[in-house]
Amino acid sequence: MINTSLEFIRNQIRSFFSGDLEDATTVVELGNIAFFETNQSGTIDDRVIITLINIEEESTLKNGKAYQRQPDGGIRHIRLPINLNLYVLFSCNYGGGQDAYSDSLKRLGNVILFFQAQNSFEVPDDTGAFKLNFELYTMTFEQVNHIWGSLGGRQLPSVMYKARLVKIDDRRIGKDAPVIEEIQSTAPGPNG
Repeated sequence: MINTSLEFIRNQIRSFFSGDLEDATTVVELGNIAFFETNQSGTIDDRVIITLINIEEESTLKNGKAYQRQPDGGIRHIRLPINLNLYVLFSCNYGGGQDAYSDSLKRLGNVILFFQAQNSFEVPDDTGAFKLNFELYTMTFEQVNHIWGSLGGRQLPSVMYKARLVKIDDRRIGKDAPVIEEIQSTAPGPNG
């Protein structure tokens, strides 16, 4: 589900760059921006890189019914879906030329423009579709320093978005249980 979400967004941004902006030269890829200053950086040079930075559970949607009544009166235990928020970093890694920094800022602005034009998506998957909402996540200078420090590289022009409600749902059926009709106690009474 996570890879489906990020691949879907990558494809949407690619279409936006090549269609609406008529900029077919921009390459948008999923990748680990931590490889920026390593010998593996060739795969992320001159691209907009989409990197998953963090995952958190959406606790407000955690409480729900863990059972479902059946037509025969029984009860079926169901697994509640896990709703996730993804923190996604969009980095513009353009280097080498005289206008490299300017190119990075231009493409970063276009990523922001993409989400300003549309920030809610219906993502198709095996079970139908789910909704994915993106909101700009503004970091403090300290947070930016920690993120780029943990990624092990110099800071690139980048922006972070919080993608809300990626649903992880195990569709396998849980256990069936009969309805409780009577309670019996085997504990001794007050007189022994």
